[in-house]
Amino acid sequence: MKRNNIAQIIFEIISVLGNIIIGTTILTFIFRDETINKTFISFIILSIGAIEIVGFLALKDSAKIKNILNLVSNLALMALGIILFILNIKLDELCLIWGIVYLVLYSIKVTNYALRIPYQPLLCSIKIILSIILIIYSIILIVKRSLVIEASLTYIGVSLLIEAFILFIEFLIHRYQK
Repeated sequence: MKRNNIAQIIFEIISVLGNIIIGTTILTFIFRDETINKTFISFIILSIGAIEIVGFLALKDSAKIKNILNLVSNLALMALGIILFILNIKLDELCLIWGIVYLVLYSIKVTNYALRIPYQPLLCSIKIILSIILIIYSIILIVKRSLVIEASLTYIGVSLLIEAFILFIEFLIHRYQK
């Protein structure tokens, strides 16, 4: 096995585990009725961007070139997480900014996933569906703001767990196909 292939496997495993950890953290936080604040939301946004970048690193070189747009949107997610953490804003304002940025970035991601369907049909199809639903939640978040924050975070947690499951299936397919 090549050294590059080992690094790719490690990044794939980190991506799966990262999605599971972030999704479980969100759901645990919500189901324990903890207070949702800007620090938690900023951390989640930053973590999602970081784990998506790890997923980018897990791709083969030819797929990375086709996935540059996704990398840029994930870097923007990480920047959003840092900016929201630094800014001194109220939760309603945070929800407005978060919703608008997610609406734009996930629209870009849907386009990118649609272009990549021939290369990864299972993963991209699921990500398109999850992203479209997240776009809908972003619109609702823009309109209703902090009233729907728990529902939005719950969806993000569940979608991360679904994505982790699909990534694990893709991992098994790539490792055991001839």
